[in-house]
Amino acid sequence: MASVEDAIQALTDPRNLSEVSGGERRFTVKQKQVIARLREGGAGKAEARTLALQGVEKLGGEVVEGSQRGGVNDRHSESVESWVIPLEAVRWDA
Repeated sequence: MASVEDAIQALTDPRNLSEVSGGERRFTVKQKQVIARLREGGAGKAEARTLALQGVEKLGGEVVEGSQRGGVNDRHSESVESWVIPLEAVRWDA
């Protein structure tokens, strides 16, 4: 069964991260890859998301809400959620 420790291992793997441009070095999590790893470990879809969010919190990261504007003819903008972790949390030896 997947655990928060498994989530932390997936969240801190550099292969599952993209660097955020800006002042301090932070990384966004490739959510689909992390959730897939947790699901391979036996977690259901909702449980994998919950474990990942708990891992982000334990690492001192944050969940950033934003919106993605639709096209010219779209009436609604799409909500986007990013998981961000700090530089010091990344396992460079992974």
